[in-house]
Amino acid sequence: MGRDTNQERAIAALARAGVSLVSTFVWDGERLQPGVTGEGHLEAADSYLVADGLVVGRSLHEERFVFGAGDEARPFLQAVREVIPARGRWFPRVESRAGRLCVQVRPAPRLRTHSVLWCPDAVDPRVQPTVKGPDLDVLAGWRSASARAGADDALLVGPDGHVHEAANSALVWWEDGRLMVPDAPGHQLDSVTLACTQDVLGAVGRRPIRAEELMAFPVWVGSSLHGWTAVSRWILAGGQQVEGHESPVSPETVNVALWERAE
Repeated sequence: MGRDTNQERAIAALARAGVSLVSTFVWDGERLQPGVTGEGHLEAADSYLVADGLVVGRSLHEERFVFGAGDEARPFLQAVREVIPARGRWFPRVESRAGRLCVQVRPAPRLRTHSVLWCPDAVDPRVQPTVKGPDLDVLAGWRSASARAGADDALLVGPDGHVHEAANSALVWWEDGRLMVPDAPGHQLDSVTLACTQDVLGAVGRRPIRAEELMAFPVWVGSSLHGWTAVSRWILAGGQQVEGHESPVSPETVNVALWERAE
């Protein structure tokens, strides 16, 4: 999927003029009404790239949100489909916060073509890793720390040193021509990007892996916003840097195949 440079220029101009680029709608039980995001416990959240009305794995994103928010979110999600503009690139965020459903319709940011991963000297901080929402505030702090270290995302590892995933992305590596996923039951969010990729590349392998071993392989990270990007560099906790490895398949080739199946 190519960049929408006209939209990017328009967004930049509006931002310079101080115009708000985010529209927020709150579910009143029957329809979406203009409003503001609420406060309180975040039960569930999800976000996904919408390009000219299409989403990679839209139904999977919606089911993942319902898993955390409950079946009452289904009519809300149908209304969300209708409120997102049919043209352009958007990155909506749906939330269930203290039982209140809302959506922020946001322009999509510029997409990455590669990723740098930070390896902090700390263990995975999440308390509900299989539900997207409750740990997002903690992970936002890790994203900020990653940026300060010069990286795009952070590697999450358990107390035993085994890799779980990235803080804001699924993580895979190539080994003997096969796509592999860390075997970390109960410590990974069900990745829509990964699920859709298995429809393209076939079943993935799984095994436990430590960070130092992982860095010896070609690694990708995947998210609903950026799709798959190759890890071009690792930044260790002490500041040392390790170069990434080239994969046998281009991530862009897989991204194109995913968008050909978009809903």
